[in-house]
Amino acid sequence: MVAEDAVRDWESVGKELEGMLRLKNGFYAYESALLVRPFRNASAPLGLVEWNSPQLWKANYAEELSNALFFAEDVFGGQYCIHENKICTFEPETGLISPMSASLDDWASEGDGRLSISDGASAGSRLAG
Repeated sequence: MVAEDAVRDWESVGKELEGMLRLKNGFYAYESALLVRPFRNASAPLGLVEWNSPQLWKANYAEELSNALFFAEDVFGGQYCIHENKICTFEPETGLISPMSASLDDWASEGDGRLSISDGASAGSRLAG
């Protein structure tokens, strides 16, 4: 599988993610409180292709997760995915997927406030330093 194919099938939001990753192929943001995964990376942090492998962790949940592409996570372990052409949050303790944004731009705007409110940015700074 070509790494870019991992996002191409995820409708318009997947195309947005592909465009962003072509500009910056994986990165940390908000003082390392947010990881956006690269297309491919076999070592830490794992890339989209590796992280979304059904054998890695998705099979441990009763919920159907093959219909979600996980592309980012915050310092607290909460993940972000594309599901039903929306950016959604994924709560790893409950397996609950919740819609958050209709586009990456909206997600970035909402994520900034979410991380500030939950003190993720300062927690990331403390962990990174």
